[in-house]
Amino acid sequence: MNLYAVSVVQNEADIIRENVAWACRFFKRIWIRDLGSTDGTWETLLSLRSEQVIPARHEGLPFTSSLKGRVFAEARSEIEDGSWVFILDADEFLVEDPRPLLQQAEAADKELVGAWQVNFFPVASDLQAIADSGESAWTTIPIAERLRHYRVEWFEWRFIRATADLVWDTSGPHSRWTYAGARKPNPSRHSAMIRHYRYRSPSQVAARHTTRRTSPAPGYGQFRYDASSRFEDFVMPEDKLHCWENSRAPLVVPAGEMLRANIMLRIMRAQRKWRRLFGRAGQ
Repeated sequence: MNLYAVSVVQNEADIIRENVAWACRFFKRIWIRDLGSTDGTWETLLSLRSEQVIPARHEGLPFTSSLKGRVFAEARSEIEDGSWVFILDADEFLVEDPRPLLQQAEAADKELVGAWQVNFFPVASDLQAIADSGESAWTTIPIAERLRHYRVEWFEWRFIRATADLVWDTSGPHSRWTYAGARKPNPSRHSAMIRHYRYRSPSQVAARHTTRRTSPAPGYGQFRYDASSRFEDFVMPEDKLHCWENSRAPLVVPAGEMLRANIMLRIMRAQRKWRRLFGRAGQ
Protein backbone atom coordinates (compact mmCIF):
# COMPACT_ATOMS: atom_id res chain seq x y z
CA MET A 1 0.00 0.00 0.00
CA ASN A 2 1.42 3.38 -1.02
CA LEU A 3 0.60 6.39 1.15
CA TYR A 4 1.33 9.99 0.19
CA ALA A 5 0.72 13.34 1.87
CA VAL A 6 0.14 16.89 0.65
CA SER A 7 0.63 19.93 2.86
CA VAL A 8 0.42 23.73 2.65
CA VAL A 9 2.25 25.73 5.31
CA GLN A 10 3.05 29.29 6.35
CA ASN A 11 5.10 30.48 9.33
CA GLU A 12 5.24 27.20 11.24
CA ALA A 13 8.97 27.20 12.07
CA ASP A 14 8.50 26.10 15.66
CA ILE A 15 6.87 22.79 14.73
CA ILE A 16 7.54 21.99 11.08
CA ARG A 17 10.63 19.84 11.73
CA GLU A 18 8.77 17.64 14.23
CA ASN A 19 5.74 17.50 11.93
CA VAL A 20 7.70 16.34 8.89
CA ALA A 21 9.83 13.85 10.83
CA TRP A 22 6.70 12.22 12.27
CA ALA A 23 4.91 12.14 8.91
CA CYS A 24 7.92 10.45 7.30
CA ARG A 25 7.14 7.38 9.43
CA PHE A 26 4.03 6.73 7.37
CA PHE A 27 4.24 8.35 3.93
CA LYS A 28 6.27 7.33 0.93
CA ARG A 29 6.46 10.97 -0.19
CA ILE A 30 5.28 14.31 1.21
CA TRP A 31 4.73 17.34 -1.01
CA ILE A 32 4.83 20.60 0.96
CA ARG A 33 4.05 24.06 -0.41
CA ASP A 34 5.21 27.10 1.55
CA LEU A 35 3.15 30.26 1.02
CA GLY A 36 5.94 32.72 1.69
CA SER A 37 6.98 32.07 5.28
CA THR A 38 9.15 34.71 6.91
CA ASP A 39 10.02 32.94 10.18
CA GLY A 40 12.46 30.26 8.98
CA THR A 41 9.90 27.64 7.95
CA TRP A 42 11.10 27.65 4.35
CA GLU A 43 14.76 27.33 5.34
CA THR A 44 13.88 24.36 7.57
CA LEU A 45 11.99 22.71 4.72
CA LEU A 46 15.00 23.15 2.43
CA SER A 47 17.18 21.43 5.03
CA LEU A 48 14.72 18.52 5.07
CA ARG A 49 14.52 18.15 1.27
CA SER A 50 14.97 14.54 0.17
CA GLU A 51 13.40 11.94 -2.09
CA GLN A 52 10.71 11.63 0.57
CA VAL A 53 10.18 15.34 1.38
CA ILE A 54 9.47 17.60 -1.61
CA PRO A 55 9.17 21.30 -0.69
CA ALA A 56 8.31 24.15 -3.06
CA ARG A 57 7.55 27.83 -2.52
CA HIS A 58 4.46 29.65 -3.79
CA GLU A 59 5.02 33.11 -2.38
CA GLY A 60 2.06 35.44 -2.10
CA LEU A 61 -0.53 32.79 -2.93
CA PRO A 62 -3.65 33.29 -0.76
CA PHE A 63 -4.48 30.34 1.45
CA THR A 64 -7.55 28.20 0.96
CA SER A 65 -8.06 24.66 2.21
CA SER A 66 -8.45 23.47 -1.38
CA LEU A 67 -4.85 24.46 -2.17
CA LYS A 68 -3.88 20.96 -1.07
CA GLY A 69 -5.69 19.74 -4.18
CA ARG A 70 -3.46 21.88 -6.35
CA VAL A 71 -0.45 20.31 -4.67
CA PHE A 72 -1.94 16.92 -5.48
CA ALA A 73 -2.41 17.94 -9.13
CA GLU A 74 1.27 18.92 -9.37
CA ALA A 75 2.32 15.57 -7.93
CA ARG A 76 -0.31 13.40 -9.67
CA SER A 77 2.05 11.80 -12.17
CA GLU A 78 4.14 10.39 -9.29
CA ILE A 79 1.20 8.88 -7.40
CA GLU A 80 0.24 5.35 -8.41
CA ASP A 81 -3.42 4.59 -9.07
CA GLY A 82 -5.00 3.06 -6.00
CA SER A 83 -2.73 4.91 -3.58
CA TRP A 84 -4.05 6.85 -0.61
CA VAL A 85 -3.41 10.58 -0.23
CA PHE A 86 -3.54 12.30 3.15
CA ILE A 87 -4.22 16.00 3.75
CA LEU A 88 -1.52 16.99 6.23
CA ASP A 89 -1.43 20.18 8.31
CA ALA A 90 1.78 21.52 9.84
CA ASP A 91 0.52 21.33 13.42
CA GLU A 92 -0.80 17.77 13.27
CA PHE A 93 0.49 14.26 14.02
CA LEU A 94 -1.27 11.00 13.20
CA VAL A 95 -1.76 9.04 16.41
CA GLU A 96 -0.82 5.73 14.79
CA ASP A 97 0.05 4.04 11.51
CA PRO A 98 -3.02 4.43 9.26
CA ARG A 99 -2.33 1.39 7.08
CA PRO A 100 -4.55 -1.10 8.97
CA LEU A 101 -7.38 1.41 8.85
CA LEU A 102 -6.96 2.01 5.13
CA GLN A 103 -6.75 -1.73 4.44
CA GLN A 104 -10.15 -2.09 6.13
CA ALA A 105 -11.50 0.72 3.94
CA GLU A 106 -10.16 -0.91 0.77
CA ALA A 107 -11.63 -4.28 1.73
CA ALA A 108 -15.04 -2.60 2.04
CA ASP A 109 -14.62 -0.72 -1.29
CA LYS A 110 -14.42 2.65 0.45
CA GLU A 111 -12.51 5.61 -0.97
CA LEU A 112 -12.75 8.25 1.75
CA VAL A 113 -11.51 8.04 5.33
CA GLY A 114 -11.85 10.71 8.00
CA ALA A 115 -9.92 11.70 11.09
CA TRP A 116 -10.81 13.08 14.50
CA GLN A 117 -8.82 16.04 15.78
CA VAL A 118 -7.50 15.55 19.30
CA ASN A 119 -6.89 19.20 20.18
CA PHE A 120 -4.27 19.94 22.82
CA PHE A 121 -4.60 23.02 25.04
CA PRO A 122 -2.33 24.80 27.51
CA VAL A 123 -3.35 24.62 31.18
CA ALA A 124 -2.38 26.64 34.24
CA SER A 125 0.62 24.41 35.00
CA ASP A 126 1.99 25.16 31.53
CA LEU A 127 1.84 28.89 32.25
CA GLN A 128 3.72 28.26 35.48
CA ALA A 129 6.34 26.19 33.65
CA ILE A 130 6.89 29.03 31.18
CA ALA A 131 7.21 31.50 34.06
CA ASP A 132 9.70 29.24 35.85
CA SER A 133 11.98 28.29 32.95
CA GLY A 134 11.32 31.00 30.38
CA GLU A 135 9.59 30.52 27.05
CA SER A 136 12.79 29.80 25.11
CA ALA A 137 13.71 26.87 27.35
CA TRP A 138 10.12 25.59 27.54
CA THR A 139 9.74 25.44 23.75
CA THR A 140 12.80 23.21 23.39
CA ILE A 141 10.72 20.42 24.95
CA PRO A 142 9.20 18.15 22.24
CA ILE A 143 5.59 19.11 21.60
CA ALA A 144 4.18 15.76 22.79
CA GLU A 145 5.88 16.20 26.17
CA ARG A 146 5.18 19.93 26.44
CA LEU A 147 1.39 19.91 26.00
CA ARG A 148 -0.50 16.93 27.42
CA HIS A 149 -4.10 18.03 27.98
CA TYR A 150 -6.63 17.48 25.22
CA ARG A 151 -10.21 17.33 24.06
CA VAL A 152 -11.58 15.72 20.88
CA GLU A 153 -13.34 18.50 18.97
CA TRP A 154 -13.75 17.95 15.24
CA PHE A 155 -13.93 15.42 12.40
CA GLU A 156 -12.79 15.91 8.79
CA TRP A 157 -12.31 13.75 5.70
CA ARG A 158 -8.55 13.42 5.29
CA PHE A 159 -7.66 10.31 3.23
CA ILE A 160 -8.77 10.02 -0.40
CA ARG A 161 -8.03 7.08 -2.71
CA ALA A 162 -6.31 8.28 -5.86
CA THR A 163 -7.76 6.13 -8.61
CA ALA A 164 -7.38 7.05 -12.28
CA ASP A 165 -10.81 8.71 -12.44
CA LEU A 166 -10.48 10.81 -9.28
CA VAL A 167 -11.39 14.48 -9.78
CA TRP A 168 -10.11 16.77 -7.02
CA ASP A 169 -12.07 19.99 -7.44
CA THR A 170 -10.23 23.08 -6.12
CA SER A 171 -12.52 25.77 -7.52
CA GLY A 172 -13.95 26.59 -4.07
CA PRO A 173 -12.39 27.20 -0.68
CA HIS A 174 -12.67 23.53 0.29
CA SER A 175 -11.67 20.39 -1.59
CA ARG A 176 -14.38 18.37 -3.30
CA TRP A 177 -13.84 14.86 -4.65
CA THR A 178 -15.72 12.95 -7.32
CA TYR A 179 -15.10 9.94 -9.52
CA ALA A 180 -16.30 9.03 -13.02
CA GLY A 181 -19.84 10.18 -13.68
CA ALA A 182 -19.67 12.74 -10.86
CA ARG A 183 -19.98 9.92 -8.33
CA LYS A 184 -19.11 10.94 -4.78
CA PRO A 185 -16.52 8.79 -2.97
CA ASN A 186 -17.76 6.05 -0.69
CA PRO A 187 -16.98 7.09 2.91
CA SER A 188 -15.63 4.59 5.41
CA ARG A 189 -17.11 4.22 8.87
CA HIS A 190 -13.57 3.76 10.24
CA SER A 191 -11.57 6.86 11.19
CA ALA A 192 -8.07 7.90 12.18
CA MET A 193 -7.05 10.19 15.02
CA ILE A 194 -4.75 13.21 14.82
CA ARG A 195 -2.95 15.08 17.59
CA HIS A 196 -3.49 18.76 16.85
CA TYR A 197 -1.51 21.64 18.40
CA ARG A 198 -2.88 25.11 17.63
CA TYR A 199 -1.47 26.81 20.73
CA ARG A 200 2.18 25.98 21.32
CA SER A 201 3.69 29.03 23.02
CA PRO A 202 2.99 32.73 23.60
CA SER A 203 5.20 33.75 20.67
CA GLN A 204 3.66 31.19 18.32
CA VAL A 205 0.09 32.23 19.16
CA ALA A 206 0.95 35.90 18.56
CA ALA A 207 2.63 35.06 15.24
CA ARG A 208 -0.27 32.85 14.16
CA HIS A 209 -2.70 35.66 14.87
CA THR A 210 -0.65 38.08 12.75
CA THR A 211 -0.34 35.59 9.87
CA ARG A 212 -4.10 35.00 9.82
CA ARG A 213 -4.98 38.68 10.07
CA THR A 214 -2.63 39.77 7.28
CA SER A 215 -3.49 36.94 4.88
CA PRO A 216 -5.07 38.07 1.59
CA ALA A 217 -7.39 35.06 1.63
CA PRO A 218 -11.05 36.00 2.16
CA GLY A 219 -12.28 34.86 5.55
CA TYR A 220 -8.94 33.32 6.53
CA GLY A 221 -8.46 33.67 10.27
CA GLN A 222 -12.08 34.28 11.16
CA PHE A 223 -12.31 31.22 13.37
CA ARG A 224 -12.70 31.42 17.14
CA TYR A 225 -9.31 29.78 17.65
CA ASP A 226 -7.62 32.72 15.88
CA ALA A 227 -9.56 35.38 17.76
CA SER A 228 -6.77 36.43 20.12
CA SER A 229 -3.03 36.98 20.01
CA ARG A 230 -2.67 36.09 23.70
CA PHE A 231 -1.61 32.56 24.64
CA GLU A 232 -3.31 33.01 28.02
CA ASP A 233 -6.71 33.36 26.33
CA PHE A 234 -6.55 29.73 25.20
CA VAL A 235 -5.64 28.23 28.57
CA MET A 236 -8.26 25.66 29.60
CA PRO A 237 -9.18 24.27 33.04
CA GLU A 238 -7.67 20.84 33.56
CA ASP A 239 -10.98 19.41 34.72
CA LYS A 240 -12.45 20.13 31.27
CA LEU A 241 -9.76 18.10 29.52
CA HIS A 242 -8.15 14.68 29.48
CA CYS A 243 -4.46 14.15 30.14
CA TRP A 244 -2.06 12.07 28.05
CA GLU A 245 0.10 11.03 30.97
CA ASN A 246 2.88 9.26 29.10
CA SER A 247 3.76 10.58 25.65
CA ARG A 248 5.94 7.52 25.04
CA ALA A 249 2.88 5.27 25.24
CA PRO A 250 0.14 5.23 22.59
CA LEU A 251 -2.56 7.86 23.01
CA VAL A 252 -5.83 6.12 23.92
CA VAL A 253 -8.85 8.42 24.05
CA PRO A 254 -11.51 7.33 26.57
CA ALA A 255 -14.75 6.01 25.11
CA GLY A 256 -16.72 8.63 27.02
CA GLU A 257 -14.73 11.41 25.36
CA MET A 258 -15.42 9.98 21.92
CA LEU A 259 -19.13 9.79 22.74
CA ARG A 260 -19.11 13.44 23.82
CA ALA A 261 -17.23 14.42 20.64
CA ASN A 262 -19.73 12.58 18.44
CA ILE A 263 -22.67 14.29 20.13
CA MET A 264 -21.07 17.73 19.81
CA LEU A 265 -20.24 17.11 16.15
CA ARG A 266 -23.85 16.22 15.40
CA ILE A 267 -25.04 19.37 17.17
CA MET A 268 -22.59 21.60 15.30
CA ARG A 269 -23.54 20.07 11.94
CA ALA A 270 -27.23 20.57 12.71
CA GLN A 271 -26.57 24.19 13.64
CA ARG A 272 -24.73 24.77 10.36
CA LYS A 273 -27.56 23.20 8.40
CA TRP A 274 -30.15 25.39 10.13
CA ARG A 275 -28.07 28.53 9.50
CA ARG A 276 -27.86 27.68 5.80
CA LEU A 277 -31.59 27.01 5.59
CA PHE A 278 -32.57 30.18 7.43
CA GLY A 279 -30.04 32.19 5.44
CA ARG A 280 -31.58 31.09 2.17
CA ALA A 281 -35.09 31.67 3.48
CA GLY A 282 -34.19 35.24 4.37
CA GLN A 283 -32.89 36.08 0.92
